[in-house]
Amino acid sequence: MDEKAERPTRWMAAAGVAAVIAVAAIVWALALRSDRDDAKADAARAQAALAAEGGQLSDQERAAAAKEVKQQAFGERVQARYRAVRGRFVAERKRADDLVADVDREQRELTAAQGQSQSARAQLAAVQAQDDVAAACARGVVAVMDKFFEASDVRSGADAALTHLEKLQDKCRKAVSDA
Repeated sequence: MDEKAERPTRWMAAAGVAAVIAVAAIVWALALRSDRDDAKADAARAQAALAAEGGQLSDQERAAAAKEVKQQAFGERVQARYRAVRGRFVAERKRADDLVADVDREQRELTAAQGQSQSARAQLAAVQAQDDVAAACARGVVAVMDKFFEASDVRSGADAALTHLEKLQDKCRKAVSDA
């Protein structure tokens, strides 16, 4: 049970790590998007300047345009990786939830089995106690016979046996009637 109880903890830890990675990827993607937006703005200004100057681009404007293209491609790759990580995270979370549900179900089954086992043990103990009383009553009857035969005469033996049987009667009545 310890190994099964440990599984959800491992999956939850893995899911937590995946969540942290996903959040870091989101922050990184947002930073890249901001850089890309800045590059787009630079490119737009460069195009406006180009239109104003009649089609000539400066080295700085060409570098800004090339940077924007590279950042856009990089941003698309990061988004694809983020979607892949997010998909794995969602799948791992589903598996972790399934494992937790399995552990809960197994715990309920174990509790039910333990309850049945305890009930069976209690019934067994009651039967054993009743058997012990019945055995004690049987030994008492043998002791009655001993008292009868050990007496000096038949009358005193019968009286001793009867007295002993009266003492046993209340204790043994229930054991004999339940048997």
